Amino acid sequence: MIHIFWASRYPGDAPWTLWHTLLDIDGNLLGSLQAISPRGENVGRFAISSDNQGGAVAVWDQDKKQALRFQHITASGAKSNHTINLGVFGTKPSVSVDTDQIAHISWLDEKDIAYAQIDLNSPTIVERTTVSNLNASGKLGITGDTFDGPALGYADGWVYVFWSILSYSDVDVGTAAMEFISFSADQPQDTNPEQLWMLAIEDQPLQPYSGDFAISEFSPAVDF
Repeated sequence: MIHIFWASRYPGDAPWTLWHTLLDIDGNLLGSLQAISPRGENVGRFAISSDNQGGAVAVWDQDKKQALRFQHITASGAKSNHTINLGVFGTKPSVSVDTDQIAHISWLDEKDIAYAQIDLNSPTIVERTTVSNLNASGKLGITGDTFDGPALGYADGWVYVFWSILSYSDVDVGTAAMEFISFSADQPQDTNPEQLWMLAIEDQPLQPYSGDFAISEFSPAVDF
């Protein structure tokens, strides 16, 4: 089955509503369409993730109010609980669920990158933590800076958060930087961002292998 999420609204000034439905592998609709966000609430940015057990989770911010909401959808397409108010200020959420059913969430809180966890089995919320202060690092604050992100990923007990900043000064052509932080999910803490260099194709230091043999057919290393 495929979980489908989207936001829509009626013409005019009606609020944006987050919707969900299920499709089978042939694209046939399974069941009915259901509104995920509370009635009358205006949905801004939203993010989704698989729960690794056939279900999915959704996190969204309330446009203008900038409060974060969370909802878990089971494999059958039903809401597993009431919509959770994370009780934090923030926009642009990102989420990833690990195999232990812990949802890892990051978002932009003014000029902080914030992080929290939700246990899908409880569900309980782990206290919000600032994992990077963009203002303190001098990365964000100049008039004309545009922030894109954050984008969160999880692997082997570690959380990775990526974002980019496009800066304009007195020149017509802006400069862009892509940065990231990483930290243990067991010990989230304020972390200095590192820059991720993405070279142009013609400037790549390494070239892909091209030959008659697959890489797996190379002889293994031998100790002499």
